[in-house]
Amino acid sequence: EVDPTQRNFDRLANCIQRLAKGKRILDIGCFNGAFLEYLGSDWDRSGVEPCLGAKEVATRRGVKVLADTLADVPVGMHFDVITAFDVLEHIGAPGPFVQQVRKLLAPDGIFVSTSGDTDSMSWRLQKARYWYCSYLPEHVSFFCRRTLDFVAEKNQMRSVLHEHMSHK
Repeated sequence: EVDPTQRNFDRLANCIQRLAKGKRILDIGCFNGAFLEYLGSDWDRSGVEPCLGAKEVATRRGVKVLADTLADVPVGMHFDVITAFDVLEHIGAPGPFVQQVRKLLAPDGIFVSTSGDTDSMSWRLQKARYWYCSYLPEHVSFFCRRTLDFVAEKNQMRSVLHEHMSHK
């Protein structure tokens, strides 16, 4: 079971509730829907998740799982908030992914993501030996504030907040 404190659900939810203009949320890689359940039922909660077992749990938690991948989300849908927690580092071409996110955002919508930070002290000291990139071969893209700002600007988005969180 997911520990909301270890996963920083409180910090992420506070950020979203502070910045969001509406209550329609899409969680890309929602897994078992734990974060969306944590947000509460006053949100219109949708997810993207490829794992069948995780989808079943998310559905029981009140999440509408719309598709296996972001590319399969029905055209014309728009969300006030789109989240991608620990997803970007798995995507070999993050540019097109963020373009798809942008197309699904409502006007004044927000995109909230978490990922490793190549500017972190641990990463700078350990370089290629840092656990986030050396022990997890499925992590193929790495980011810092400059790269995230660049990707946002290329997609007519504005980066408004960068926060460092421990990843347990």
